[in-house]
Amino acid sequence: MKILALIVGCSNCWIITQNSKKMKNLYLLKVSFCAFLMTLYPGASAQNSVLNPSFEFNYPETWPHYGEVEEWQGGSGVNQVDGPFHNGGTPVPDQARAAFIQGSASLDQEVFGFEPGASHWLQFYYDARACCGGTIDLVVSLDDVELDRINNVKSSTDGNPYKFRNIPFVPEFDAGVLTFQTIAAGDATLNLDAISFVVRGENEVPVMNPSFEASGEPFSPDGIISPANIAGWVGEGTYGVNIDGLGPFGDNGRTSESDFVGFISGVGSLTQTLDSLVVGNDYRLTFEYNARTGDNPQLTVMLGEEQVYQESVKPVGSENAYRTASISFTADDVQIPLSFQQTKDGDHTILLDAIRLEGEVGQSFLPVQIVPMALELAPSQTGEVTVTLPEAYLAIKGGQMTLTSPDPGIASFVGADENGTLTLDFEKGGENVKTVEIVGRFRGAVRMLINPPDGLELTNDTAVNVVSSIVRNASFESNEAPGGVGIGSIVSWNGGTGLNLATGPFHDNGVIPDRRQVAVLQGSQSLSQEIEGLMPGESYWIQFNYNARDCCGGTIGLSVQYNGEALWSIEDVLPASADGLETYYFQNVSFTPSSSGGLLEFVTTAEGDATILLDAVNILSRGKEEIVIRNPSFEASGSPMGVGYVQPSNLAGWEFSAGGRGVNVTGRGPFADNGSGLDQDSVLFIQNAATMSQLVEGFEAGATYTLYYYVNARNCCGDGFTAYSVSFDEEVLIDEEVIPAGGNLPFHLRYVTFVPSFQDGILQFDAAPEGDHTLLLDDIHIVKGNFVPPTPQPPDVTITFQRLEGEGIELSWPSAASDLILQRAETIEGEWSDIDEPVVPVNDQNTVTILSKGNQAYFRLWAP
Repeated sequence: MKILALIVGCSNCWIITQNSKKMKNLYLLKVSFCAFLMTLYPGASAQNSVLNPSFEFNYPETWPHYGEVEEWQGGSGVNQVDGPFHNGGTPVPDQARAAFIQGSASLDQEVFGFEPGASHWLQFYYDARACCGGTIDLVVSLDDVELDRINNVKSSTDGNPYKFRNIPFVPEFDAGVLTFQTIAAGDATLNLDAISFVVRGENEVPVMNPSFEASGEPFSPDGIISPANIAGWVGEGTYGVNIDGLGPFGDNGRTSESDFVGFISGVGSLTQTLDSLVVGNDYRLTFEYNARTGDNPQLTVMLGEEQVYQESVKPVGSENAYRTASISFTADDVQIPLSFQQTKDGDHTILLDAIRLEGEVGQSFLPVQIVPMALELAPSQTGEVTVTLPEAYLAIKGGQMTLTSPDPGIASFVGADENGTLTLDFEKGGENVKTVEIVGRFRGAVRMLINPPDGLELTNDTAVNVVSSIVRNASFESNEAPGGVGIGSIVSWNGGTGLNLATGPFHDNGVIPDRRQVAVLQGSQSLSQEIEGLMPGESYWIQFNYNARDCCGGTIGLSVQYNGEALWSIEDVLPASADGLETYYFQNVSFTPSSSGGLLEFVTTAEGDATILLDAVNILSRGKEEIVIRNPSFEASGSPMGVGYVQPSNLAGWEFSAGGRGVNVTGRGPFADNGSGLDQDSVLFIQNAATMSQLVEGFEAGATYTLYYYVNARNCCGDGFTAYSVSFDEEVLIDEEVIPAGGNLPFHLRYVTFVPSFQDGILQFDAAPEGDHTLLLDDIHIVKGNFVPPTPQPPDVTITFQRLEGEGIELSWPSAASDLILQRAETIEGEWSDIDEPVVPVNDQNTVTILSKGNQAYFRLWAP
């Protein structure tokens, strides 16, 4: 890179050097500072000003911090780094706080100080909450004129920053209403921070927060922001912003762009990476600078690793204009770090403002592509992830990226080092695509940490869900529906056309049965998955929901096959709406596998342009004579991200009143935080008061039936109790309070007999807790006759011991193992006998105190 010119100026003189170098919380007063400055300094030029742009004031203290957003209309509240709407671990772009907009809503403010007809930039930082399902779009407008639209905002997690947006526009008037409008599907939230305007020309490369307006009034009265972030810049030392000329650091001189100036006090720096340069093109960097009264700082400017400017700076004094420097250079990379440094020891302060970069705006590198965004694996199963770097990047330089599993016990990269990190090296001019493997280890979910090469960004990472459920990605939610008409791959499945949301176009009738997405099979084809873990000779159910597109003519049939054997078929599927249905058709298919694994296939046979839609596919072990309950083990929803909420979407098979609801992997929470569910991975949670019901059919009126299920309570969230009742056709069968099972002990078994009066009836669970409590349910059965189900045993029953003070030990084991008897013997081969000491229940453990008699002894748990 070559320096073309260095220009240093004051109001009356210019010095030009050609080819000079070769480049290798107190809130004291609230006012509108634009108006305040114009009153003090009538000759000052107006600058676009946003009040409370960094959302530092009026923080609602009560969790989760809903409340008014000061100086703004609308919005939902303000969060700090601990959230919960701001993602934990994600840095706040500016200072300590960010605003959030939950659901479909708006945040707006009337902004003054535009220059009509001139080119402006609107800059801001944004993110989406990594929780609770749903999607959220952002529309930005000025006086109801749309400036920008960002569809399906992705969340930044694992320490990744908010996204930055720079929007050029030309205002018609000197004021207008700036509006951030969110459009949400499901429980989704947008986060915003550091909103600012600046006047900039069309032939200028975007510089983030170039005039230091994005912080607004710092919470500290002296303007110090460090060690918190200042929008757009990475700071070292002591740094912040002051009102131009009012100090205490920016206490003299005037810049061309009021209201605020940046400062570095003492040895320190402000650095950011300039982006969108064109290699080989010439650029001119200009900035205004000054010193605090009485100081003599040394200003050093670096482009990349080369010093391009250095000056011992004296204050301009009074209301004189800041000095201006201009540096011309030729870009040798599309991204170059720019650093302003104060390098003189002692208490000296440099002031900065009005940073511009003139020249052609190039195209930024395309982001690194990671495919797929999600994997669902069984334990010991491997899946491939493809990493693609932009060819334009490797044409200029090589790069290295790291891929790390935060929890290798759940899933890990094949070939990773002892820290769980896999390193990929990409050579300059070399191959830009590499494939890596991930192996599932143990049930759970983990989001892989992927660090791209310097100067590149990611559009996404890869979330890995390791499941022991028989069907993986049962609800077709593990990867987002592709754009356009939704054509693309489906995680864990082979074949199919793609995925659709409620907006279609293939899904065009009926309500989606489970969560947000459905699988699409257009024309004659198949959708298949290899199934493992079945018990040969046992009876199983395949359950699924299906529909046909109400469009485009043609006919279509659907069949279900397992290991090549046809299990069920229908010749002509009509749209559900044509049959007067509000949702999809439901089907339950019984089969008995001859081996532990096989290929599950959905096969379509079409004439013309016809399409099948599928959702909520699950396989579960059930007796041949059981009454069919839809989604009785809650496996049809797959594994929702975040805390597991499904509302306001449907949960297959069941109808709900208000209240939080969803599914968790048993024992891994956050709602299912204790105990072990009885069937596969998922258990249902109902948070707070709510009702869950289903119409069940197939009874013999007047006959006796047994309902049995497994229930638990979340071990969390304060005093109170977790009460619920279960009824059939409004007859209450069980009404009780349930306590947490604890540890990995089985959920509590409950069973009761009842006599239906008709061939069908409403099975209903009513949760009625006191306080913030959550009910957990799994594995619901209805069988004919008076049936006593077996008591579930803990997965691992072991004896633990603790030495007591004095002579003796305390033995303990899970109280759920109620049919096991503690025995002792003098030798391991000797005669075993039941202990005489009493068994005392303590929490979820049985305990026995054994006093020493001077002889050795052996103990065991015996199942008679």
